[in-house]
Amino acid sequence: MRDDTTIYAGLDVHRDSIAVAVSEPGARARFVGTAGSEYGELRKVLEHLGEPGVLSVVYEAGHDV
Repeated sequence: MRDDTTIYAGLDVHRDSIAVAVSEPGARARFVGTAGSEYGELRKVLEHLGEPGVLSVVYEAGHDV
């Protein structure tokens, strides 16, 4: 049986690094760690959190004033 539970990964993007947190149903959100700013580094972290059909990724969009 397939589990259709959605897992949310939150990204706080900086020039040199990306902070990653995860929120799963029934559990408190938790900080996972940081990844480098390169796509391959971020992908490696996200692959450990869930399958593409289950994992939803959101990011903090801000700007310098």
